[in-house]
Amino acid sequence: MKRLHVLIIDDDRIYALGLKFWLRGLGMAGRTRACDAVPYDDEYESPDLAIIDPLMAGVPYVSLIREVKRRFPLCRIIVCSRSHWFEDGFAGRAMEAGADAFYCKGQPDDELFVTMLSLMESKLTLDSFAEERRGRRSATAVAS
Repeated sequence: MKRLHVLIIDDDRIYALGLKFWLRGLGMAGRTRACDAVPYDDEYESPDLAIIDPLMAGVPYVSLIREVKRRFPLCRIIVCSRSHWFEDGFAGRAMEAGADAFYCKGQPDDELFVTMLSLMESKLTLDSFAEERRGRRSATAVAS
């Protein structure tokens, strides 16, 4: 499996940095950035995966998820929170905004690991399908 480019958006710096080093220790993550907002520097490449705490102070979670999807449309998003995000329609609104999966902080790390693997496996399958289609179009164009 290729090493992932992971973006962690969380206002709990200790959790974000711990997650960053855990991912690197597993050998899953290559480039990893932990921050408390969506990065806007022009040279920042689209991450493969974003792990987002949706309950950051002063940031509406739907807006945050939508902004990540707008800025990085191919990025897969895991919503990662300490609270019971599945109550009061939270999960449905997060999915409508662009979230792909959920993880509750405090659950075993292997649950996050499995969630990441399944998301990235489906992304790689979609990416290879898109590349194959592009290859077929190119071959058709050359043959014409």
